[in-house]
Amino acid sequence: MTVDPRPNVTAYVAAAPDVDADHRADLLPLVEEVAASSGRVLLATCHRVELYIGDGTRIAERDEARLDSAGLRRLIGIDAARQVVSVALGLRSAVLAEDQIIHQLRSATARSRHLGPLGADLDLLLDVALRAGRIGRSWRPAQAPGETRSLADAAIERILEIHGSLRDRTILVVGAGRMGEAAVVGALRHGARAVLTSPSVAHARSLAERHGSTAWPLDPGPRLAEVDAVVVALAGPWRIERSTELVLAERSVVVDLSMPPALSPTVRRRLAGRLIDIDALARPGTAGAVAADYQERLERLAERTLAGYVEVVTARDRSGADRLAERIERQRAQEVAAYLRRRPDLDLDARRHLDAVTRDLAARLFRVPLQRLADDPDGRRRRAADDLFGA
Repeated sequence: MTVDPRPNVTAYVAAAPDVDADHRADLLPLVEEVAASSGRVLLATCHRVELYIGDGTRIAERDEARLDSAGLRRLIGIDAARQVVSVALGLRSAVLAEDQIIHQLRSATARSRHLGPLGADLDLLLDVALRAGRIGRSWRPAQAPGETRSLADAAIERILEIHGSLRDRTILVVGAGRMGEAAVVGALRHGARAVLTSPSVAHARSLAERHGSTAWPLDPGPRLAEVDAVVVALAGPWRIERSTELVLAERSVVVDLSMPPALSPTVRRRLAGRLIDIDALARPGTAGAVAADYQERLERLAERTLAGYVEVVTARDRSGADRLAERIERQRAQEVAAYLRRRPDLDLDARRHLDAVTRDLAARLFRVPLQRLADDPDGRRRRAADDLFGA
């Protein structure tokens, strides 16, 4: 592409495995604070804390410094756009093209749009990224043995690797949300007995009845000794008694899908190598041939989506600047012609000189406005140009 694309989008990124779960949890309050203004989209998931800032807003220098010093990676323009598209396609996920991430991005976008405009470039970027995400998932091949589609599936697969078989084994799932339900379904699919617990007893019972499993209290106490593995998928800490913690620390494998981690630091230390946390699941294994072909197809879709987005942004910016330049020249020429009609005594050289001087003056006066129009935040400068110079 011959033009230098400059989408007005900035991304601040802290994602696994580059930034560990504890650090991401520490970063979240800061990013939430900065994201509170309109024109900003916060995407906080198990594996990432990302802030997308649109062209209709400006971030304070103090906030910029805080985000930079906290360790978030700053991406600007085309790099930020590539990040958003890749995330929407599931190319930045531990599980290729997982469904959860596109749902989370769509929800984050809707929340931010409710607060106010995002700016033209970010607004368009999110639309094309989400559209590409839907297209990419429509291409997803049938699930092959050993392939996974969600983090819950990945958790069950890791437990399967350790035990060899899950038939007639008991898996406790802590959490009755989307991820918890996916873990229950995955455990049952592999022949395991699934028991379920949740802070909402009623929700846990309802979900257990739906899948033919059993509901336990949130703190199962000595019963925890009956399970072969535990999958934790909570939005907060798993609050259990110390006696239960001691039993939990003896389990052969515990997978904590929560962000921030639901298990206390003490339990995590006791489990040591038997704990699989969210960052361990961010290190996917070698993909099979079908998955590798699918990933390559998604990567090509990402590049086509990005190229199309940049083309629209560039054409829009050029057309805005071109329209303004044409209006300036039209008004200049009209004023010069009107002046010359009032001065029929001017000879040809004087007329040519006047035309050249006014043309040069207009170019010097409007050089900066034309440049700023090419860096137009949320279309307001183009609308102002329309108001100033007419249709």
